Amino acid sequence: MPKSRHVGFEGGLKVNTSRKQMCKDFKNAKKWIKNVKSFVVDKENYSKKEIECFYGCTFKVPTNQEDLSEYVVDAEFATTLPYDERLNYEITKMTINAFVRYKSFVIGDRVPSETMPDCVKSMLAEIVKIKMLVEYEIHGDDKIKNTIPEIDSTKVDPKVVQNEIEQLKLQIDEDADYDLDSILDKISMYGIESITKKEMEFLNQQSKNN
Repeated sequence: MPKSRHVGFEGGLKVNTSRKQMCKDFKNAKKWIKNVKSFVVDKENYSKKEIECFYGCTFKVPTNQEDLSEYVVDAEFATTLPYDERLNYEITKMTINAFVRYKSFVIGDRVPSETMPDCVKSMLAEIVKIKMLVEYEIHGDDKIKNTIPEIDSTKVDPKVVQNEIEQLKLQIDEDADYDLDSILDKISMYGIESITKKEMEFLNQQSKNN
């Protein structure tokens, strides 16, 4: 099976949810929450209120060189998609894990690929907007930009958008030493349009050499 490194927007996406909602969305959570106390050493001070439920979401980038060329073509195509189609594309590339945590004790498992909790999809929708806006600022395509809905400021601080854009601009350096892992990280976080022409040439060369 191809080896994959999981990276994404700022290394991944954490989405908090309530105990009640996670039990509704993920069937194993109810059993986990019920059994947490049995694993806790300090049972006298145990408090169910301190249980935290959240989803950890990551985006897969192949490190297997055999799959690299196909991935680059696929990622380039994604940047041409209007917002609704782009969101559906990103959903197919996401891995979601459910977690129940009590202090330092954590139970987690993969969420079935056909299932996406509403809270995760809602947050991903905002992240995709940011990724597309970053791509626009670097390589502007008004037709694509006009399909992007306004960012929901109750979920994402609008300042995050500008910060991501500025961080991306700092990374664009035509004279930089090229490293495959760092280029793949940049693509995963900001999209294929975020890499320079020389970085793309380096990426294509790497895929041909292996």
